[in-house]
Amino acid sequence: MKGITEDQTRLRANLQNVPPTSAAYKRYLDKFDKQETQIELLQEEVRKLQVEEKSQQAEVDDVLSGISAE
Repeated sequence: MKGITEDQTRLRANLQNVPPTSAAYKRYLDKFDKQETQIELLQEEVRKLQVEEKSQQAEVDDVLSGISAE
């Protein structure tokens, strides 16, 4: 995500500096839009992984709480 975020900074600057009617503007806008979709998918994946991590940590905690240190 860091790479995409850095690239979007560049794309935003380019979008401000080229005429909206140019082919370059359309390319930049298309790339920007695709990256936004990638970001949304990555954010959803992060959320899913965080839920999974929390669930697995709870399982580990349950197992550890059942072990006695004798």
